[in-house]
Amino acid sequence: MMDPGTLLIAGAVTSAASSAVGGIMQYQQGQYAQQVAMTQSQYQQTVSRQNQEFYTALGEHNAQQATADAEIEEASLRRENARRLAAMRAALAAQGTTLEGSPIEFLADQAWEAEEAALLVRRRGEVETQRARLETQTLVRNEQLDEMSFKFGGEVASARAQQQATAGLIGGGFGAASSLLGGYTRYKLYNS
Repeated sequence: MMDPGTLLIAGAVTSAASSAVGGIMQYQQGQYAQQVAMTQSQYQQTVSRQNQEFYTALGEHNAQQATADAEIEEASLRRENARRLAAMRAALAAQGTTLEGSPIEFLADQAWEAEEAALLVRRRGEVETQRARLETQTLVRNEQLDEMSFKFGGEVASARAQQQATAGLIGGGFGAASSLLGGYTRYKLYNS
C-alpha cells in the first residue's frame, strides 16, 4: 500500500497539473478567439471597401446616364419643337398671312415656350445627375463609417479575447500554485 503522504503529494501534483493545463487551454482559446475577431474584422473591412468601390462606380454610371438621358430628351424635344414651329410658319404662309404683328408674336411665344421646355429638361437632367452623386456620397460615407466600426470593433474584440486568454493563463497558474500549496500543507499536517 502507498504511503498516505505520497498520495497527498500525488493528488496535489495532479490537481496542479490539471489547473495548469486548464489555464493553458483557456489561453489558447483566447488566442484563437483573438485571431477569429481580427480575421472577421479584416473581412468586414474588405467587404466595406469593396462596397465603397461598387457604390462609387454605380453612382458615377447613374450620374452619367442621367446626363445622357437628359441630353437625348432635350435634343429630341428641340427637334420636335423646331418641326412644330416650322409647320406653324408654313400654315401661316399657306393662309397668306405675313409674319408681322400678331403672327410673329404668336410664333415668338411658341418658340419661347419650346425653349423653356427644353431648358427644363436640361435642368431636370442636372438635378438627377446631382442626386445620383449625392446618393453615392451618402452610401460611400456609410460604408466608410462601417469600415471604421468594423476596425475598432475588431480591435476591441481582439483586446477582450487577449485579456481573457491572459486571465485564463494566470488563473491556471494560481490554481496550480494553490493546489501545490494546499497539498504541501496537508502533507505537513499529516507528517506532524
